[in-house]
Amino acid sequence: MEKNLNISVFLAERKYTVSVKPEEEPYVREASEYINKQVKEMSVKFAFKDRQDIVSMVALINTIKMLELEINHKFFSNEFLVRLNELQLTIDKELQ
Repeated sequence: MEKNLNISVFLAERKYTVSVKPEEEPYVREASEYINKQVKEMSVKFAFKDRQDIVSMVALINTIKMLELEINHKFFSNEFLVRLNELQLTIDKELQ
């Protein structure tokens, strides 16, 4: 059984210690870098009074992207299953 790692990441200039599985560490670090990049871009583009406003907007933008990906994934999964079923029917017909 692998032991969790305690790693430190910075999000919007605040340090957080998180416990992650060793195989999750690169993803957590990449995600924190991505979030920090977005926070920096948002703070340059818009005149927010509070860093919390920026972090909230980044969370909203990323949640929208995640939901879009989930919808697209479901659509393409369904399309794949429909095409696979059609292919199976064609094969069955040819084998008869």
